[in-house]
Amino acid sequence: NIIFAILIVVSIFALSLFAAKPPETMFCSIGEDGITVNRRMYAFESLESFGIDVHTPSIPKLVLKSKKLLVPYIVVPIGDTDEDEIRDILSTILPEESHLEPFLHKIFEYLGF
Repeated sequence: NIIFAILIVVSIFALSLFAAKPPETMFCSIGEDGITVNRRMYAFESLESFGIDVHTPSIPKLVLKSKKLLVPYIVVPIGDTDEDEIRDILSTILPEESHLEPFLHKIFEYLGF
């Protein structure tokens, strides 16, 4: 079917344009009320626990488990920030559990989303 072929070509073109964008720099801060990631505030009351995933081949990531059903995990790359410092700050507020980066998040990251 020619229409389906055109749809596939347009989809591939749109996906390649989106994937070619350079990655955005994430801004993250830990405050008294919660964690702010790119101007979005995650209150400590809406979070169950945290974990630092150091098993990924790229940079370590802070994985926050949320109480919300639609966004169960929030993954924040921590880059060059000291993992022990983050752990010391958050362990006074949230329990630390072993959380790995969700597989779907890894796929989206690989595709450039």
